[in-house]
Amino acid sequence: MISSNVSTSWARPPFSSLNVNDCDAATAWMAALVRAENTNLTVLDIPINLTIEYLRSMILQSGTQPSIVDLASRPLKLWNESELRGDGEYETWVNRTYDVPLKSVASRSVERWIGKTVVNYDLAGVLEGFQQSINTFLDASLVFTAALLGAALVRYAAVIRDHKEKYSAYGMIGSVFMSAFLIFPALILQTVVDGPRTHFIRHFLWFAIIGCTIVVDVLYKSAYESQKWVQGDPAIREHTQFVNKIWLWAIIPSRWKEAWNSRSQRFKLRWDWKRSVRIANGIVCFVAACFFISLFHRYRHSLHELANESNKKIDWQFGQVLALATRVPVGVDFFAVLFYGSERGMSGKVCSHYRVVRNRGVEKKEAASELQRLPYYAPHNQASFDSGLAYYAHHNQGSFDSRG
Repeated sequence: MISSNVSTSWARPPFSSLNVNDCDAATAWMAALVRAENTNLTVLDIPINLTIEYLRSMILQSGTQPSIVDLASRPLKLWNESELRGDGEYETWVNRTYDVPLKSVASRSVERWIGKTVVNYDLAGVLEGFQQSINTFLDASLVFTAALLGAALVRYAAVIRDHKEKYSAYGMIGSVFMSAFLIFPALILQTVVDGPRTHFIRHFLWFAIIGCTIVVDVLYKSAYESQKWVQGDPAIREHTQFVNKIWLWAIIPSRWKEAWNSRSQRFKLRWDWKRSVRIANGIVCFVAACFFISLFHRYRHSLHELANESNKKIDWQFGQVLALATRVPVGVDFFAVLFYGSERGMSGKVCSHYRVVRNRGVEKKEAASELQRLPYYAPHNQASFDSGLAYYAHHNQGSFDSRG
């Protein structure tokens, strides 16, 4: 074995004096590193001239210039990110995650309070606004998730198709991160949403999201071959199975009840526990979403701290503004129901040939009588009762359901 000691007199400059703005040398060195990782990770064959040029570019021209031995014997650890973006997507993701529990609680409160004899009118209007807008909120969340998955697919497909394509590692990882875990708010909303609006388009969005998530996961592992070396093949298989099992929470509950109800009465499944299952599912999804928000926030904050001022791009782009614009229809539905009531507010979404009428709860077992579901007030005397009865008869063509 041959050993040697190298002695140098050159002192490494402080980190603040380094020049990290030479993107040409840094890009050439990083491209060689990525190519070496994708080719053979056990032998990182990076050309020495690219490494030396990269290190020399960081040393200012004034003062003593280091030799090749000096640079090779004192490797510098440098962190830099040339592109920081995604404020619109990030803020939309955070707002959706924290808005979901509020809408979920409000939706369940409406089911308990609407129809009682005494309910505060303003509070009932706010709660009903949340309940009527929760479907639009879910649709917007699904569209937003599908859009982020589509953006991630385009980014990774372009890199895999052309290895010379310029891309931002931060942008690619961020798009995969947010598109993968934006599903948790949508899962929470799906557990509390009303059944009648579970239509084909929503099913199509769910299956599109499931398929895109699997493809993004495969492309991510194809683009970063080092994941196989770090995790090992068994770990990758288990990770993929875990990610794909998440989608079972969105498919099975919506079909399970229909399958059991089609059987004979003696095999009919009791659904008294479904509220507990929904609450447990919502808590699990909310905790997971909060955990990944904190994790991504720390990652994002560390990159902002390590990047210099010239690399902090804070200008919003069209896609980021569009991400926040997906919340506008939710607000429109909420304030329309709040100001005009459910029937008038939701009637604005259909053509003039149709009108929206309140469902008096004929399919609910706990509805003792249709007369008990007069909205928002309780009669305090006979005159108030007669007035409410006449109002009910007028809006129901004089017919009453006596099944209660």
